[in-house]
Amino acid sequence: MKGVKDFEVDTDGVLLVTTDSSTTLSKAFVKKILLDNGFDYKGMTEQSD
Repeated sequence: MKGVKDFEVDTDGVLLVTTDSSTTLSKAFVKKILLDNGFDYKGMTEQSD
């Protein structure tokens, strides 16, 4: 996906997505992508460096 620099899933099933500064992922978008692909959505937090 354009703007996504990296992603990883930890052993607890938490998805960490790193984007460049031009990309913003909305909670609605992330939730839809996860649910549409058979994954659970339990919430989202945003962090900046």
